[in-house]
Amino acid sequence: MSTLRRILLGVALAALAAACSGPPPKPCPRLAILGVAADETRFRDAGRDLTDIAFEIEVAGVNLICTHTEAGWLVNELTIGFKVERGPAGEGSPGIEYFVALIARDDQRVLDKKVFAVTLIVPEGQRRTQVFDEVLQEVKLPAGREGKDYTVFVGLQLSPDALAHNRRKRGEEP
Repeated sequence: MSTLRRILLGVALAALAAACSGPPPKPCPRLAILGVAADETRFRDAGRDLTDIAFEIEVAGVNLICTHTEAGWLVNELTIGFKVERGPAGEGSPGIEYFVALIARDDQRVLDKKVFAVTLIVPEGQRRTQVFDEVLQEVKLPAGREGKDYTVFVGLQLSPDALAHNRRKRGEEP
C-alpha cells in the first residue's frame, strides 16, 4: 500500500470515528469549597484552649462528574472527602452536616442547596482519618442554561459560633 493511500485511509478512519462519537459533552459547573466553611474546630463545652479541642474537621477535596439530560436536567455526582483529627478532648466520632449548593455565576442566585449529614468514623486507637461521602444533585436548569453557567459550592454547615470562630481565624471579624 502506498504512503498516500495509508494517509488517506487514516484520515477516512479518523473522520468516521469522529462522526460516530457524537457531540462533545456539555461542560460541568465550576467547583469550589467555600473558604469560610471549609473547616471546623469543635471544642469541649465552652473551653477555647488547645486542650479543649475535641475535633478538627476539614473538607479536604471534592470530585464532580456531571451529565446534562435531554430534558434539561443537570445531574452532578459528587464525592466529598473529609479529614478529621481527634483532639485532646475528643471522644467517639463526630457527626457533621455539610451543604452542596448550585449558584448562578452571573447573578449569584442560589438555584439549589441541600444539607447532608454524615458521621466521620474515627477508629479507636487512631487520631486522624479520612472519610468520603457521595451525593447526587439533580437540578432542572432554566431554558438556555448549562452547567458552565453555575458554580457548585461545598462547605460545612456551621453553627453561628463555629462560623464566627472561622471568621476570626481568617481576620474577617474582630
